[in-house]
Amino acid sequence: MAREAAAEYYADFARVGFTSGGCGDILQNADSETAIALTTSLMTLYEATGDAIYLRQAKDLANLCATWTVSFYYHLPEETPLAKLGANLTGAVWASTQNKHGAPGFCTQSGDALFKLYRATGDTLYAELLRDVIHAHAEGIQPNGKITERLTYCDADSRGSRGDGGKTGWNETNGALMALEIPGIYIRTDLNRMYVFDHVDVRVIKRSEKATWLEITNPTAFDARVTILKENGQQAGKLLGDNAFLQWQEKIQIKAGKTVRYKIVHEG
Repeated sequence: MAREAAAEYYADFARVGFTSGGCGDILQNADSETAIALTTSLMTLYEATGDAIYLRQAKDLANLCATWTVSFYYHLPEETPLAKLGANLTGAVWASTQNKHGAPGFCTQSGDALFKLYRATGDTLYAELLRDVIHAHAEGIQPNGKITERLTYCDADSRGSRGDGGKTGWNETNGALMALEIPGIYIRTDLNRMYVFDHVDVRVIKRSEKATWLEITNPTAFDARVTILKENGQQAGKLLGDNAFLQWQEKIQIKAGKTVRYKIVHEG
């Protein structure tokens, strides 16, 4: 009975899209933090129990998370700092109905529940949402490597600013978690399916039953170390769990502006 009661409790949350105001300063306002936290909790319950009801509810909550996320390219006023940098705010995450800013990423986590949803369902909508969030985070990084929670086009709060000179701590943390917990390139070796989360351009140049050859370009001004997670159908059928990134052994170094070719050997 306890399991059924818990399932119904979370089902109610999923049906009404309820968020409690997870931030200490907005306890009476709906917010994105509760939405992503509940998504993560439901994915954890799914992984712990294998019960498909939690996967369905996690999808519902992920859809709610998407409503908190900027879904289009916004043209900032030309005189603003982010506009001068050519920043793309698609993927900025609005904090709450009280706070008047978008933030670089989810507070305070990588959003790996969205990756797990994509992996479990094959629905690229979850991968696209996560990729937008990851790429928006990079827009807020200052020349000194710090970052703030301000990444917004709202007139009410620092429009077009990346908060130069400031720092928040949690945005540095969630950026590090994204780099660790989300593979740069995810590939299903038994299917012609690949998704790129990192800031690199990838194309398949050759594919056989035993291997896939990739051409990977780093268009940025920074050297990159890209993590590759490859799986066949049997491996993808296993739940990912926590700290799976510790087992991702394939990493490739790509100098700024350079292109490399990389061979992925299929397993099984």
